[in-house]
Amino acid sequence: MNKFYNCFTPLNNESNKDSVKIEINHNFKSLIEIFDYFGDVLYKDAPEKNIILGGTYFGKNIDAFFDCLTNYFFEVNEYAIDVYIDSKSVDIPDKYFYIFINTLFAVRRHFPDMQLNVLLSQEIFNFYFDMEDYLIQTYLLEPSPFE
Repeated sequence: MNKFYNCFTPLNNESNKDSVKIEINHNFKSLIEIFDYFGDVLYKDAPEKNIILGGTYFGKNIDAFFDCLTNYFFEVNEYAIDVYIDSKSVDIPDKYFYIFINTLFAVRRHFPDMQLNVLLSQEIFNFYFDMEDYLIQTYLLEPSPFE
């Protein structure tokens, strides 16, 4: 197993809750598959607890995913969640996978009391910061059209 790094925040599982481990790797061919996997893991034993649409629904786009994840913590909050991101599929465009990771970090940063840990392998850690660098170089260092 790879070594994983927690980014931006300390590990958060100070409660006595059991934690559920969600592992993301190159076997997921789309973000929809990843969203569905979250729903299956978190609601498999109690799909009626999902007040968004019932069942194991966990979004069909990044906004819905964000809503479903925060809703889980506000409404169910049964388990702490440890998300391990080991690798990514070449079928998922880099920018969308970057946004997915950033969405997890946003939930973690904006709701620090939620029991969510996001851990990245060295490969994904490097990917994330390479994308950050690319975005800064591409969009922030260009001459402003307003100057």
